[in-house]
Amino acid sequence: MKPWEMNSSERLEYLLTLEDNWDSYGAKAIDMRAFNKAQELLSGYFGAWIVPTSEGGIAFETDEGDDILVIAPDGTVAMPEEED
Repeated sequence: MKPWEMNSSERLEYLLTLEDNWDSYGAKAIDMRAFNKAQELLSGYFGAWIVPTSEGGIAFETDEGDDILVIAPDGTVAMPEEED
């Protein structure tokens, strides 16, 4: 199954398979603290794209690629500021 064919839970599990340098630019593997926080938050963000960040965290994005929220490798959550 291709990542874009997965539901949110499957996609999140897939992100755990990414190893260091998954983007060939030195991106880090997903940190378990970020993964655990993403699992907690998943139920509130069905329909969002779940993508890895180059720092080893996880982001929930819209179809347009805008971040809805970002989970840092240490599990802290940030909601990016909207631009006016």
